[in-house]
Amino acid sequence: MKTMKKMMALALAMVMVLAMSLPVFAAKTVNVGTGTGSITLQNGTTGETYQLYKIFDATYSGTGASAAVSYTFTKTTANEAFYTALTASDSPFTLTETATTGVYSVVRKATATDDAALLTWVEAAVKDKAFLKVGDPITLAEADNQQIVWGSLAYGYYLITSTLGNKAVTIDSNIPDVNVIDKNQVPEFDKNIKEDDDLVKINEAGLKEDVDFDITVKSKNYDGEDKIFKYVIYDTMEKGWTMKAAPVVKIAGTEVSGTGTGAKYTITYKDKDGAATTDISKAEYFEITIPWTSDGTKDGTHLYKANDEINVTYTAFLDPAKKDEIKVGATPNKNEAEVKYFKGTDSPDSTTPSGSLPKKTTETYDTEINIQKTDGSAALAGAEFKLSSSDATVVTIVTGQRFVLATEGGTHWLLNDGTYTTDDPNTPGMDTTKYDSTSKKYKLESYADVIDGSVAGTEVKAFVKADGTLKFTGLGAGNYTLTETVVPAGYNKAADINFGITFNSETKKFASDNSAVSLTGEATNVFETTVVNQKGTELPSTGGIGTTIFYVIGAILVLGAGILLVTRRRMNAN
Repeated sequence: MKTMKKMMALALAMVMVLAMSLPVFAAKTVNVGTGTGSITLQNGTTGETYQLYKIFDATYSGTGASAAVSYTFTKTTANEAFYTALTASDSPFTLTETATTGVYSVVRKATATDDAALLTWVEAAVKDKAFLKVGDPITLAEADNQQIVWGSLAYGYYLITSTLGNKAVTIDSNIPDVNVIDKNQVPEFDKNIKEDDDLVKINEAGLKEDVDFDITVKSKNYDGEDKIFKYVIYDTMEKGWTMKAAPVVKIAGTEVSGTGTGAKYTITYKDKDGAATTDISKAEYFEITIPWTSDGTKDGTHLYKANDEINVTYTAFLDPAKKDEIKVGATPNKNEAEVKYFKGTDSPDSTTPSGSLPKKTTETYDTEINIQKTDGSAALAGAEFKLSSSDATVVTIVTGQRFVLATEGGTHWLLNDGTYTTDDPNTPGMDTTKYDSTSKKYKLESYADVIDGSVAGTEVKAFVKADGTLKFTGLGAGNYTLTETVVPAGYNKAADINFGITFNSETKKFASDNSAVSLTGEATNVFETTVVNQKGTELPSTGGIGTTIFYVIGAILVLGAGILLVTRRRMNAN
């Protein structure tokens, strides 16, 4: 009998339930017999359904450590199929009929040493068999405080199943009242981007556009048989991001504070070099530690219920001040979070908790448009373009050229039409009325810098470089207009280009609704367009007679010819 007792104890350790001596508060209590034993589930999950099964009967004699326990199975018509399973060659048990017909003693086979295999067999043989059920299924309500007590039970070997998984527990002569924990309960967490009411892993964003991040931990009070007593959340942003404000932390739906008396958590920040900082705008990493028991150790009582969610939210943006770190095109700007927790015998002073959940990563994509200016066959310099948007905050990294006022070495003069010329207005015979100034000289310089179109009065525009190229980087989804604001001398103005940019989070691809603006290649995820200026002077359509005079004169001549022809015919007829 002592061998059987040890066997059942080993099975108990493997088959998912640990006896605990924990207090019971406001539990769901159900009496399911006339015996004197009980099973208390300590950390059930609200909303989950639990079912108790009785596998074997147990009897005992004696008291204390000298008590002898035996397990029996009584064969009936209802459980004959189960008896067949118990006596099959793959069964981990041996049944021997006692002096009482139909009653069998139960021992574990000496060859059944694999506890995992025993567990698999028990689950398959017992679960859902109606004749083994004890009482009705119980769905835990909020008021049940995550606890169920099955009372008035006969002693035996029991299995508890739930929608979280399967659990098994024995009741023997030494512990007639057993407290158990649900060892299937392992914490879960996820990190997402919040867009409107949706949580997504992948999105797009332009520069300085707010991106809201959400970290949600579905807490548990145990990991298997180990008590959880502290959670730690780690979050790392790639270097192109800047955090706008301190994260907001909620536990069980209520915002909690990380400072002052009664603080529920602590938070530390680190900058791009890994040094501690209190300047949130410089933080690229933060770590939130949340004590989960009254004293932050395994000896304390739990402060929260299993399944009380931990929610951390914060807002960040792709920072144009970090333009060299921002990833554009096919490579995303990533954010990563990880959750670890102290449990069981972990030292609360350790920096390496043994509980760990897989890292979660979000991806944010950013794009650009490359402009090539030509005269139809060759690159054309001297044109200025403006990028505007009706529904996006245009903050871009502009790579082009600009004219700057020169104190010395300038070679260009500004004309009244906004173009620049190298013709010196002070040359004899030059028409100086065409010039903005005859004394101010300008020089042309290449640059790659940020222009913030969200600032009142600021236009996002620049001249193409000598090779006719210009680039606006840092665009997200939206509707845009590309306008030629300065036309090279001797050329006609190009028509505005209106285009919309969309993003597909499944394919991780940007797309344009205008064929004139297309991706530079399947793998690049950035756009290009070619703008052509035609030579010649455009005839005016407003503010002057333009070509209209030619149409009017032509019409008069045709009409006169017609009248003359009719008049002559009539004269000839007379």
